[in-house]
Amino acid sequence: LAPRSIPSAMELSGCDAVIIRADADLELAVRALVFGLRLNSGQTCIAPRRVFVSRAVATEFEGRLTQALCDQWPLPLSPAQRERLSPLLQHALAQGAHFLSGKIQPGGDIIGPVVIAGAKPSLPLLREDIFAPLLTVVTVADDVEAMAFANECPYALGATIFTRDERAA
Repeated sequence: LAPRSIPSAMELSGCDAVIIRADADLELAVRALVFGLRLNSGQTCIAPRRVFVSRAVATEFEGRLTQALCDQWPLPLSPAQRERLSPLLQHALAQGAHFLSGKIQPGGDIIGPVVIAGAKPSLPLLREDIFAPLLTVVTVADDVEAMAFANECPYALGATIFTRDERAA
């Protein structure tokens, strides 16, 4: 492409991390995450997937995110997305995670946007390249833990940090 100056767009990943520090503007973080879930139905290479939120603000953040998603219309997932996501969600739920948004219907259909909270950092869901309206929320003790967990995933083109402290970011 380069020798001929041919423009291109490539989808190269789908598992970007978001770190929400204790000093973050939670309203801004929630608005941005809801936008990321809705943009192209969450099927972009830079869509947020893994959210690492400071324990100090986790409860408030989850409440605000849940409230913001109550006003969103449901997004049915494609059969291919459901097939790939269903076992990962079932495993996450079995490991103690819970839905903040979305659900698995009795027939197996998944309605999104899907937000799972209470996730353990070791979940396979956090290490998969998934193009779907999905967020997995992990509560962390501090920045060091957030960075360590964020770096455990082999897929990620970008990362977002919500903080009021530019130097710390």
